[in-house]
Amino acid sequence: MLSVGYATCHWCHVMEHESFESLRIARLLNDHFVPIKVDREERPDVDSVYMSFIQAATGSGGWPMTVFLTPDRKPFTGGTYFSEPRLATILEKVQDAWSSKREEVEAQGERVVGTFRGKLAGGAGGCIPGFDSMTETEVESRVRELRSEACETAFQQLNGTYDETRGGFGRSLKFPRPSELNFLLSLHASSAPGDARGERALEMVVGTLRGMADGGIHDHVGGGFHRYSTDPDWHVPHFEKMLYDSAQLLACYTRAWQLTGEEALAHVVRATADYLLRDMRDARGGFYSAEDADSASPAQGGAKKEGAFYVWSKEEVELALTVAGMCEEERMRFCALLDVVEGGNVQAAADTHGELRGQNVLHLQVPLGTVLGTPADVNILERGRAALLAARDGRERPVRDEKVLASWTGLTISGLATAGRALRCPAYVQAAEDAAFFLLTRMYEKEKGELRRCAFHGELSSVMGLADDYAYLVRGLLDLYEATAETGYLLWAVTLQEKMDDLFLCRAGEGRGYLSVSREDASIAYPVSSTYDGAEPSATSVAVSNLLRLSTLTEQKPRGGEDRPSREQSDAGNLPFASRAERLIQTALQAPETPYEAPELLAALELYGPGVMQVIIIGQRSAEDTQALLEVVDRVFLPNAVLLQYPPAKRPRKIPAAGPTACSIEEQEALEILPRMVNTCASSVQKQATAFVCQNRVCSLPMTDPLALAGRISRISTVRRKETDKFGTWPEMETAAAASTNLSSLLKQKPSESDVSSESGNGKA
Repeated sequence: MLSVGYATCHWCHVMEHESFESLRIARLLNDHFVPIKVDREERPDVDSVYMSFIQAATGSGGWPMTVFLTPDRKPFTGGTYFSEPRLATILEKVQDAWSSKREEVEAQGERVVGTFRGKLAGGAGGCIPGFDSMTETEVESRVRELRSEACETAFQQLNGTYDETRGGFGRSLKFPRPSELNFLLSLHASSAPGDARGERALEMVVGTLRGMADGGIHDHVGGGFHRYSTDPDWHVPHFEKMLYDSAQLLACYTRAWQLTGEEALAHVVRATADYLLRDMRDARGGFYSAEDADSASPAQGGAKKEGAFYVWSKEEVELALTVAGMCEEERMRFCALLDVVEGGNVQAAADTHGELRGQNVLHLQVPLGTVLGTPADVNILERGRAALLAARDGRERPVRDEKVLASWTGLTISGLATAGRALRCPAYVQAAEDAAFFLLTRMYEKEKGELRRCAFHGELSSVMGLADDYAYLVRGLLDLYEATAETGYLLWAVTLQEKMDDLFLCRAGEGRGYLSVSREDASIAYPVSSTYDGAEPSATSVAVSNLLRLSTLTEQKPRGGEDRPSREQSDAGNLPFASRAERLIQTALQAPETPYEAPELLAALELYGPGVMQVIIIGQRSAEDTQALLEVVDRVFLPNAVLLQYPPAKRPRKIPAAGPTACSIEEQEALEILPRMVNTCASSVQKQATAFVCQNRVCSLPMTDPLALAGRISRISTVRRKETDKFGTWPEMETAAAASTNLSSLLKQKPSESDVSSESGNGKA
């Protein structure tokens, strides 16, 4: 019998206590079965295979998952949570069937595997018909057509389920699904100014993020987000906190702030990042996986209850605020802002087990944006929050799952690097660097170039890294490179991407995208490939984005030395990064389910095709004039752009490119990995920090004025800021850039030209 769960799963704990601590169940299991317990977070590949079976067999899924297998691991029956009496009955019936009808049971297992093998492999896949005979222009045109159709379908599906009143999608349970928000953000950013669909996309994102920020799903005391809301108002959550939720939402809120300038969104970014650094960081730099929903409740005699750590009676709030020196008027206002009332604010319909009776789940009655515009309310809210945090620190904390997963730590690196870069907060970037160094030194086998999946208190799991470990970490490293100019992160990302493609990239007949587990892993009889972006994005969707970014951030040739390998090459892993991405994109866009299942992949397509920008900044990163140029780029959301910097940062801690020994990334080595145009641009720069904006291997004239850079980006990007910041609105930037005397002086070199190819023979840019 296989039981799959995870450390912070409420019903897993219930079944553990009711059934697995029962002597009756123990005797049945030990006498007749081989009991196997799997942590789905350590082995999501195992979980995916058997959850697909359970969902098909029962019509639903969830955890704990209970599956009965033949000795060769073929499933034949199962379910999710079973009470102790029900499980005992099932065990007896399964034992009887195995003893008296073993051949029938084994035949049923064979039929199950035959039915699901193709489904588990994710379909046959394949390129666009006639692909091999198409020109590159024809392929790009066809992909754009497919992408446009898929994006329209995905947009209409989300638009049709959007909650106009409270944000989010659906009318009952509300789950954060960052991949949907990422798609809508990219759709808005790629739309023409004033385009109705683009404006609607941003409206849905911001409405959802505001609803979550104001609701009880957001921890208003300690920061971070709970797993999901049990009601459509975002009020009463399921209280467990998962690292992957807060890490991904950190990036979503940052991007929404970049597009709107709303201070409330930046406020949530800071609160979420501070929570991660305060409560979820390992002393060595890694990040813990989750915090449980249950903890001891003094009101229930010390029994563990859902949300006990996070909810408050009116008396508890009043006492904490009084101890903090807040007067009666301030206490009343705090309670009014966060809906703290006598008898509790949780409706019975949202508390079916009675665990929240008499308690208050804090949620804002005034939108956070409005509160932040009222200095008196800001003061009351911050003082009250600090008072409750101090009081809460005296409670028994929920159990924290202190395993470090490479995948979720990679998502956290990405979120912190993105937030730190945009908000100009070095502490967030440093925490991301510390996490990368933790993975490098403790969870990376340099000799083999492979990741480990999991570590717990310094001890490594025997499980090797899975596809999502590689994909998420590569994303984090690319974000770190853009945030630090440390070329070592870029080199390590290249190494990991190559290893990921060697181990997991689907071959002919294996499905589409990436296998979740290496085909060399004998523990999985039928590996899964998937492009489904759920609570976590699929490895395939993230890898497409990574490959497209790497193709513009690096000067990479296909393995084997050919500049332009034939499209007939059967091993896609030997193709350049862009060609690998192109094949994955074609295969995914032909699948009818892609618009509904793969919003993260659709978002990644902003980086496909000739319109991708390369912003190149030449100058010592620590210099004031370099920082002025970087701030222009860092403060805007540019889904169709990458940032290249030279020379590399001068840093004491070096990141190895590959192999067992670390290598110092010096300037010449950096030029070998960066695109050739970086060298061309650098050769034309004197002493002042200088920026270039390039498309299709053609670079602009050099710019030293931040306003000129802002204007240039404005003219060739559909991204535009909605609010005025220190650089002005986009139209103001463009006007200022056109009138800039600094820009005029730069144009004197070639007064009749606006662009020059970085590939030109004269070596000038």
